Amino acid sequence: MAVNKNKKVDQETLLRNFNFLSKQLSGGYVPYIGATGNINIGDYFLTGRFIARPGHAGLGLAPLIFQAGDLLTIPEAGTVEFDGTGMYITPTNHRRFISLASDSSIATTTATTVAPTTLWTGVTNANELKVYRVYVIKGCGLANNVSAAGIATIAIDLGGTVVNTLTTPAVKLTNEPFHFEVFFTIRAVGVIATGRVSSFGTMEIGTSDQHTVNESAAIDTTVLNNVSLIVTWSGAHASNWIKLTQTWLAEAD
Repeated sequence: MAVNKNKKVDQETLLRNFNFLSKQLSGGYVPYIGATGNINIGDYFLTGRFIARPGHAGLGLAPLIFQAGDLLTIPEAGTVEFDGTGMYITPTNHRRFISLASDSSIATTTATTVAPTTLWTGVTNANELKVYRVYVIKGCGLANNVSAAGIATIAIDLGGTVVNTLTTPAVKLTNEPFHFEVFFTIRAVGVIATGRVSSFGTMEIGTSDQHTVNESAAIDTTVLNNVSLIVTWSGAHASNWIKLTQTWLAEAD
């Protein structure tokens, strides 16, 4: 609505023209025609409840539309953002794509020794792990060993606690494709004495199909917990390697 700057318009008249009233009544619902509540137009907070109108099929008539813009330089808890290519939600201070996937890796990583080698790391923030919240780690890649004696154990480490393990079969692997999924569910929150997680892992590699379950492991949900894939080989050899081509962490649907 165009406003003549030379003509004084009282605040209530202006707000009525926007279908808002400045008076706060019981319930304080805004903004739909006939609603009452407090509102500021611009970069200010709504102080009443916000109820979106029903959507319609026409372009630009969805109940809620985000315009494309730059993502925050520093992620801020409680925000929803749209950069023109994807939606993001930040439940703590760790931004996640709207699929809730994050910490993705597409760079190839290789482990060749018996010493534990971290292939990939994701992050869960302090107090992000809530009761009944389910997370999934997915990944795929290639594996190779010098002989059937070369076995790789992949430990899924959550904040220093191994919550699941996956092991390659005792067969010769030659650039063998594999993929895996690990689900973990938070059963209880708190420090290491009370926090609990259960997990299930599965990996397909060659003709091997492995499933592992850990009913309960102790974790501290009150601190930041790195989620890491750590590989240990049964024997060191230059031909013993695992390459992760894609790995990511997400909150499961």
